Parts: sequence; structure tokens; C-alpha cells
Amino acid sequence: MRTDRSPPTPHATKDWSNEVPFGNWLMEQCLGNKCVRCVIGTFRWVPVLFVWAIICWAYYTYVVAFCFGMVGPIGVKLILLITVISPIGRPPELFNLPHQIRTELGAATNEIEFKAILERFARDRKIPIASRSNDGAVRCCLKCSCVKPDRCHHCSVCGHCVLKFDHHCPWVNTCINFNNYKFFMLFLGYGSVLCFFGFFTILPYFISFWQRGDLSQTEVSRFLVFFLFFVAGLFGLSMGCLFFYHLFLISKNRSTIESFRPPIFTHGADKCVYNLGVRRNFEEVFGSDKRKWLLPLFSSNGNGTAFRNSAEVFRSRYSPVSTIGHLTGSSSSEEDDYDHEMRTLLT
Repeated sequence: MRTDRSPPTPHATKDWSNEVPFGNWLMEQCLGNKCVRCVIGTFRWVPVLFVWAIICWAYYTYVVAFCFGMVGPIGVKLILLITVISPIGRPPELFNLPHQIRTELGAATNEIEFKAILERFARDRKIPIASRSNDGAVRCCLKCSCVKPDRCHHCSVCGHCVLKFDHHCPWVNTCINFNNYKFFMLFLGYGSVLCFFGFFTILPYFISFWQRGDLSQTEVSRFLVFFLFFVAGLFGLSMGCLFFYHLFLISKNRSTIESFRPPIFTHGADKCVYNLGVRRNFEEVFGSDKRKWLLPLFSSNGNGTAFRNSAEVFRSRYSPVSTIGHLTGSSSSEEDDYDHEMRTLLT
């Protein structure tokens, strides 16, 4: 990069109002050099590679060395495996935008027309949705070409929309969602119990060693036992805190993303809209049959696209009459058809 300004000389008469500081001038000269730009561009990737190295190391240590190496009971391994391999819930075909609708959306000349097309499509297909985007429109994902069901979000890591999205967990390399949320909770619960069990069973030997140093072990085995002691305590504490935090979220029928970004409806944001009471909230995740709550069996209520308070929301403040119906003139027969559709989805 060339510049008309040159560094100040001792004998020059200076106009300090237009003078460029020497540091800035030097930076401009350096950035104008291709070799310097190449070196800077290379070193910009160092923090990124460092973060990826930390993530890879943490993933290997936690999943391979700890979960599959140190954890003994087959039950915890099984729950972790189910959490990892459970298929991610995706919006069903009912929510997909056909080619004609995508063409109309692409040809829309303004925001009002764009929103009207989505409203008409949702009404015609009787799609059970209550939440809205920030501008009050039907939520849709142009990357996945679909209308987003309630509590569905697009995961930038997985690259598609996920039903009842909670968060993307790098430790299991998948999204925590409607399909595996129960397994995720069981893994946190059983994992934290097992960690604390190992921590407190090793604790007497750890204290005895520091007091008398009389353990008859080799240096390697002693190191492994004491390392396991610290690992069990660290992961037990972190998993336990995460487990109780998610118990709190379940008691409120709220996902992690909803706790930070409440869902939006026609009357505004409302993070308590899905709260059915503690008992029914837990039944929504673990199922109505309490005998299956602690078993690694899928027993969650619903299908991940419609939720009980969504039906109540539609029939009251955010109903088809006040949203889609208000804009398109839904008839009472259409509303009855919608009620029947919601009852079918929720049973």
C-alpha cells in the first residue's frame, strides 16, 4: 500500500493538524508489504487451531479416556452411546416449503408480501405453530426450506433445523433435542452419581496416603488412582451442576436456548408459555409411565412439533383468529379443523 505521506524529518516544517503519527505510518507501510500480510494472515489461524486442539483433547479425554476407559458400569456406557447415536429430530414433511412457495418468497418485493405468503401457507396446511419471529412473521428457515415448528431452531453446526432444540453439545458431538433429551439427562444423572461414588471411595485412601504415605502401590498405579480422584471430583462437580440446572429447566418446561432467548408470540416474548406445572413438565420429558423414567428407553410425550400450551395459545391470545385468521379471515370450520389437527398431534 503506497501513501503520499512520509515520515517526519527533523528539518521539515510540520503541520501537526494533518500529520500522521509515526506508528500509524509504519503500520501502513508494513501492511502494504505482501510478505507481511501473508505472515499475519497465517498467524491469525493460530488461535483458531489452538481452540480446536483444546476441543479435540477435551473430547478424547472425556469420551474415550474417561467415559469408555474409567467408567465401569455398562449402563452408563449404554446411556452415553444412546445419547450420541440417537437421530436428531427434524421437522416432518408437513413443514417443508414446496418449490412454488419458495419461488413466491424469492419473488416477494417487500416484507409484508413475504410475511403474507408464509401466513397463507401455514393456514392452508393447518401447520400447528404459535411462536413468531422478531418481526411477527411465521418462523421459517430458508436454508432448510421449511417452516419452523414451535421450539425448533436451526443448528449451524449440524446444518439443519432441530426439533425442540436445547443446545449443541460438543462433548457428544450432536444436538440435545427432543429425541435424546431424556437420555442426556440420564447420562448427566448417572454420570455425576458414578463420579461422586468414585471420588468418595478413593477419598479415604487419598487421606491415608497424605497422612502416613503407607500405600503399597507402584508409582504408576498410585498416580493413576490419584489422577482418577481429581478427575472424578472435577467431572462430578461439573456434571452435577449441569444436571441440577437442567432439572430446573425441566421444572419450568424451558430449554437452554429459551432461557436466554424467550420464544416470541403475537403479544411479545414469553418464556413461561410452555409451563404446565412441575409434574406435567417432567412427564413431557420422561413420559407418563414413571416406571420408565430411569430406564434408557425413549418415553417422552408428543412428537416434538406440537406442545400442549401451543394449542391453548392458539385458542386464546395467539390463536388462528388473532394471527393467521385475523389476516386471512379464517372461518369457524377452519378453526374446528385446526383443533382436531392439534388433538391428533398431541395424543
